[in-house]
Amino acid sequence: MRVYLSLTPADLAADAVMPRSAWAVTDSLMASYGGDDWEQEDYEAVAMMAAGQACLEYLDGVTPACRIVAAADCAEAVAFGPAAGQVSIDGPVSLADVVSFHIDEEESWPIVAAAAAGEDDEDALSETALLWYDVSEIALVRDILNAG
Repeated sequence: MRVYLSLTPADLAADAVMPRSAWAVTDSLMASYGGDDWEQEDYEAVAMMAAGQACLEYLDGVTPACRIVAAADCAEAVAFGPAAGQVSIDGPVSLADVVSFHIDEEESWPIVAAAAAGEDDEDALSETALLWYDVSEIALVRDILNAG
């Protein structure tokens, strides 16, 4: 199952991460957003954005304030929780299972910082997009975050 993990900059230094929050395309997520009316990619985007929104819980006071979502293939993910699409993963997820990273562009970091501090303008945050990086570009992602 493809899962979307909410990460912090410190998580990128590890070989495996214990997910704080994980999201996937589950039956409950699809039912919440129209059942069979959407394409798979649309549901994947919703799951990734849910993981990005969950990042805000961990970013208040963190520099840089950048949402980081890892897309990983994880056979152990089990649907649960109060939120549609939220999944539980028993144990750490290895970076070897990650297929891509998604991070805010640097120009969005002040908007993300305000949102994490509870001072957000929801419209401004909703207009920001997460940039896509292949897992082979993890060094570049780390450099971007370290420069911030």
